[in-house]
Amino acid sequence: MKRLFYSVQELKDRGQWEKYKDQVQFYIHHMAEDFKTGKSMTPALLENGGWWAEIPNISFDTTSLYDYIRRWLEWGRGSEGPMSHNFFFRHTSTPQPLTAQDWRSRIRTIFERWTGVPVPPKNLRKMFSTQFPQYKKGAALLLQHSEAIHTTDYDMTHTIVIMKPVMDANQQFIQSTLAGGLEGDLEIGA
Repeated sequence: MKRLFYSVQELKDRGQWEKYKDQVQFYIHHMAEDFKTGKSMTPALLENGGWWAEIPNISFDTTSLYDYIRRWLEWGRGSEGPMSHNFFFRHTSTPQPLTAQDWRSRIRTIFERWTGVPVPPKNLRKMFSTQFPQYKKGAALLLQHSEAIHTTDYDMTHTIVIMKPVMDANQQFIQSTLAGGLEGDLEIGA
C-alpha cells in the first residue's frame, strides 16, 4: 500500500475524513524557514518537502495522544477565534501563534512547576543528546544539527565520563566520613 500525506482539510474536501480519521497518523513537519538554521537543511530534506517526524500515538489510561490531538484540532485550537496561521499551538487567550520567546517561557515554567528547577529549552538538547549517546546519528537528524555539532555542543557524555571517577571518590569520601567520622589519616590537598 502506498502511503500518502494528506491534510485533514484535503481529506474533508475529498469526503474521506469520516472514513479515514481513525487511521490518520500525525507528523511534525518543518520547512527550511521554520528553523533558525534552516538554510543549512540538507538538500535531501529540502527536495523531499522538508523534515518530517511521525508523532507516536502514546497510550494513556483510557485515551491516547492522538485523541488529545484530535480534540485540540477539532475544538480547542479554534476556541479563541479563527486561525490565521498554520501553527499547531497558539496563545492561551488569543489565536495568535507562539513566538520563540513564548516557547522559552512556557518550557521553563513547566519545568519549574514540576521539578522546582527552571530548565531553559536550550538545555533540553543537551539532556536528550546525553541520554542517548548510542543514537548519535539519529539524534542529530531529529534535532536538526550535524553529528559534529551533536558531539561537540550537545552530547555531555564525555564530560560525565571524565567527571565520574572524581564524583565516585567524593561520594566514597562522604560516606566513609559519615560512617566513621574523621578518624585516621586524612590527606586533603596533597
